[in-house]
Amino acid sequence: MRLGKPREMLAGLAAASLMIASSALAADQVPPPAKAKDVKSCAVCHAPEDGQMRAFFDDVSMKSQVIQLKLDAVAEVVKFDEDKLTIINGSTPGDVEKSLRDIKKGSEVRVAYVEAANGSKSISEISRHIARLFNNGKGA
Repeated sequence: MRLGKPREMLAGLAAASLMIASSALAADQVPPPAKAKDVKSCAVCHAPEDGQMRAFFDDVSMKSQVIQLKLDAVAEVVKFDEDKLTIINGSTPGDVEKSLRDIKKGSEVRVAYVEAANGSKSISEISRHIARLFNNGKGA
């Protein structure tokens, strides 16, 4: 009987230490940061708006009808419908594919989107940022 009590005590201590260790590990895990809605540099001049996102253009896939945007350190993939997408100040009015392909990687863009219940975003409009010229059109 004497040997049984230390074994029970050791088993109880082992179970308690496992629970403490697992809860300590869980406390160290931090949920991933929420995705930013706008690039930080855009926030200097523009206030965030619901249903709009400002980012850097990265790539387009016409076959999959998706655009990849960069929001500082995060990439965001948004869907589009070629027949319904409006391109503000596109290079070739009426030609969605050519206008999208002419947007250079790293260009600042604004997109109007709706978010589905599963978190995916579909855009209906994309606009390229046009650099403003200062000093009577001679640059900064």
